Amino acid sequence: MTDERFTAYLLEELTEQEAERFEEECFTHEKWPAAELDAAEQELIDAYLRKELTPDRRQRFEEKYLITDTRKARVLTAQSFQQVLCPRKKTWKERLQAFWQRPLVPQFATAVLILAVLSPVIIPYLMSPKTFTRLDLAMAAPDRADGTQMALVKLPLTTDALELHLKLPESSPPDTAYRVEWENVNSNLGGLKIDKQDSQSIVVIIPAKQLSPDRYTLKLFQTNRGAPEQRVGSYYFSTEATR
Repeated sequence: MTDERFTAYLLEELTEQEAERFEEECFTHEKWPAAELDAAEQELIDAYLRKELTPDRRQRFEEKYLITDTRKARVLTAQSFQQVLCPRKKTWKERLQAFWQRPLVPQFATAVLILAVLSPVIIPYLMSPKTFTRLDLAMAAPDRADGTQMALVKLPLTTDALELHLKLPESSPPDTAYRVEWENVNSNLGGLKIDKQDSQSIVVIIPAKQLSPDRYTLKLFQTNRGAPEQRVGSYYFSTEATR
């Protein structure tokens, strides 16, 4: 008799006639093939635990074989031996779950360390504007007339920041360095970082929270080929609260 017939017998895959014939053959032996049957049964259990059975046989194993406490206990014993002798490598998900189940102090210390390493990257990203309202401004003379029309921005903005595209003079040399300051009616508000620059314009960003209903002036300065810095011109816009 083959091991396959033993397995089919244990899983009740044999027809009633085939099962009777199998048992008769076992009885006709001088000695009941207990060792062979036991070995086939153990191989079947190991294959089940290693998930090597076909879906159909796995289902039959659970429905036809695991029907007595003795067999269930044998499977649990085999499973324990496998875990001790051939431990399975844990997945990343299982390792992460095991980490968070550790005592709180090591967890907290590790979390603080991770945060300290990543915060210089994460915090600026989280705080930086993600959406923008664009406003294109042309340069006016440094001493403009009061009647010059201003660009108008409605507040509050529906975006994170105001993106100002400042048009440069057409005669600007390609190696010119620029600097931008801004002010409102009452005070100088300091410098604005240049976010982008090309041959025709520069871009500066003003976070929405820094804007209030007022009139604003942006002053453009340039330095070229080591020459002293000089003011080139100004840009104007005003903000108004939405009614």
